[in-house]
Amino acid sequence: MLTSMTGYGQAEQTVGGYRLTVEVRSVNHRFADVVVRLPREWARHEDGLRQLVLQHVRRGRVEVLVASSLQDAVGGRPVRVNEALLAAALGVLRTVGAQAPLDFEAPALGDLLAIPGLFEVAEAGDSPIGPDELNKAAAIALQELVAMRRNEGERLRAHLLGLHGELRALLSCLRGVAPQASAAHRERLALRMQELLQGAQTDPGRIAFEAALLAERGDIEEELHRLDSHAQQLVALLSVRDEAVGRRLDFLVQELHREVNTIGAKAADLQVAELVLDAKHVIEQMREQLQNVE
Repeated sequence: MLTSMTGYGQAEQTVGGYRLTVEVRSVNHRFADVVVRLPREWARHEDGLRQLVLQHVRRGRVEVLVASSLQDAVGGRPVRVNEALLAAALGVLRTVGAQAPLDFEAPALGDLLAIPGLFEVAEAGDSPIGPDELNKAAAIALQELVAMRRNEGERLRAHLLGLHGELRALLSCLRGVAPQASAAHRERLALRMQELLQGAQTDPGRIAFEAALLAERGDIEEELHRLDSHAQQLVALLSVRDEAVGRRLDFLVQELHREVNTIGAKAADLQVAELVLDAKHVIEQMREQLQNVE
């Protein structure tokens, strides 16, 4: 199962009047590169989030964006009661009421509002969100990211298998025209050598031998055999499950390109040249698709 390096995931949680949002997005990259962007007061959680990402992603550039906003608040910030101060104030009033000869009425709301510092407006740095809530939201976002990367990977796999089929068809055509191309090349070499050596005292058998040697250098059978082997390995890698195979596929496609280039340099036949151009085009399409495989 192939995995793409492109994906996105998001998760939201509400904790103590705060909304926590975690976004995770990834793009292609040669290695695993994780960038975590956190509010300053949560900077100590950065390494933990990075390690969490690396448990799910083996290759690609991943950006984690964490933000929090206050909810159910006056002016965007929640109002909290300083419970310790309230308990102390009520304790003082009860003590005074017990000691004084006069009757005291229970304090009204207006009386409580007059106590300095009894009501506090929360600041951004007062968030009750801790590492557990942060990691839980990040794990949910990462699950979405991984699911999207796998879905995209399956699309890439189907496309690459289609390109593989096109390449195998071209290789079959090359194998079909190779014998006649080699024979025609040998004949052309023999005629050319006879023209160059016309009038000279040269053994015809020697001319044929030299022509055969030159023709052998233009033989593409070995390259076709290696191309068949590489094509089989390509299908095997596309079927590997739960393993990052992008780099191995990159290398394999480079080898395919090298062998096809060699055939193009060795063969002088027009049909072979056209098939080589078509094969190069298919391999280049493979290379482009593989840029996004983990």
